[in-house]
Amino acid sequence: MTFFPDQAKWLKKAEALKPALLHETVVPTRLVRPVADASAFQGWRVEADERDLASLDSTALGDGEVVILDFGEHRVGRLSLRIESDRSFNDAPVRLKLIFAEVPAELAEPFDPFTGYLSRNWLQDEQLTIDELPVTITIPRRFAFRYVRIETVGIPSAFRIHLRDIACETTASVPQAIDHMIPSGLSEGDRAIAAASIRTLRDCMQTVFEDGPKRDRRLWIGDLRLQALTNSVSYRNFDLVKRCLYLFAGVARDDGLVPACLYETPNPHNAQCYAMDYPALYSVTLADYVAHTGDETTGQELLPVAIRQLELLLGYRRANGTYQEKDLWWFIDWHDKLDRQPCIQGLMLYCIRTVVALANRLEMSSSTEKLANLIPELTQAARAQFVAGKPLPATTSGQVSWGAWAWLSKGQVLSPEEATSAFDRMQLLPETVKPGGPYLMHYCLEALMDIGRNQTAMELLRRYWNEMLDAGFDTFPEVWDVANPRRSPYGNHLLNSHCHAWSCTPVWFFAQPT
Repeated sequence: MTFFPDQAKWLKKAEALKPALLHETVVPTRLVRPVADASAFQGWRVEADERDLASLDSTALGDGEVVILDFGEHRVGRLSLRIESDRSFNDAPVRLKLIFAEVPAELAEPFDPFTGYLSRNWLQDEQLTIDELPVTITIPRRFAFRYVRIETVGIPSAFRIHLRDIACETTASVPQAIDHMIPSGLSEGDRAIAAASIRTLRDCMQTVFEDGPKRDRRLWIGDLRLQALTNSVSYRNFDLVKRCLYLFAGVARDDGLVPACLYETPNPHNAQCYAMDYPALYSVTLADYVAHTGDETTGQELLPVAIRQLELLLGYRRANGTYQEKDLWWFIDWHDKLDRQPCIQGLMLYCIRTVVALANRLEMSSSTEKLANLIPELTQAARAQFVAGKPLPATTSGQVSWGAWAWLSKGQVLSPEEATSAFDRMQLLPETVKPGGPYLMHYCLEALMDIGRNQTAMELLRRYWNEMLDAGFDTFPEVWDVANPRRSPYGNHLLNSHCHAWSCTPVWFFAQPT
């Protein structure tokens, strides 16, 4: 027996909200080639090929030749091309090897021998064997890319081939054009950040908010919360947010815990992945949705799901009222050395305060009375563990981190005055653990804005996201470490996603009151 009796109904509601995908045909803008450059991102850049794109139709290609197409910006879709022989026959099959690349390193570095913690199949390469020419082919698999490398393999000497009509049929639940989504009045630099922010969101907006169109392609709560914020100031496709909220509720496990992520096909199902901060953040995502839309009916229906997440997670507290990171998996950030304990405590308080406020708005305050009564106890436990008697908020081992500061601030374990003072003093400590990626950086900026440090937040945003633009990105990546551009949580930088949902929020910050 499941905790929620309405899960089948919720999945039907989610299915009714499934968007029709839009398709637009885009063509490459130029031919390029990769060039080794130690000063470039991951050691590679592209430059214009000496061959002109317009001449490709008339160029006869023999065995072992390479063509690299630049589509001008990041795209998600299916590639089509026409292949013709320069003779009236082809006396053997033609074989093409293709690589779809988000960044130049994927064009230049061999995929094999493969190393990494995830499947080799996430690397975007494909091989086509064509028996009869001429033919127009659409590759059935969807790819995420800016560049396409096509290599001819085993072309017999009796004939050569032409590649023509190369195009990508893009796929997204929103149109490709983004200029009208960029807030007015921004500087040129801020417009560039906003454009990449919206482009990142666009390419992740499929029939759910995907975390990344290259790798994973799943719906994750942590990403969803940040995508929904950006959507609220850009596409305003709130039905897609609503669909995702119902999907999570519909696949909750028997005790009511929603997974950190879910699979949409062939039917929506629980991915059996539980990063516990994500179920906690379901409450915040639901509260944001109600605030953005005024849809209190959905809020009332799904409030019990939000409450249940926090009830279950509170059951894992230790005797002193805090959590131990080793008891459960809490994601928080990609940083390997981050001690997550204070982050967990602050995040839980933030989520509890949020769901209590949502219940009050929905006139369902009695349902969160027990949670509300726990706030003083949890706050006191967190202060005793991470604040009291310390010059700065720190773990029991003395670690000072942006993550601990941000979540203790957002959970109101620190007063605004304490948070302000702590942030300024924290900046003077070289050993402070900084965010390992854009996901936690978002919450650091959010915490700064919560305490009225908007200017500081925007200065940090511009510095951090401009580094990505300077590296050549036109969408924002999953992992960013300017000092280590090949850093990967997966043991192989080629597996990294370079258009990733949780990095899309700059335009949301630009839309906030100054």
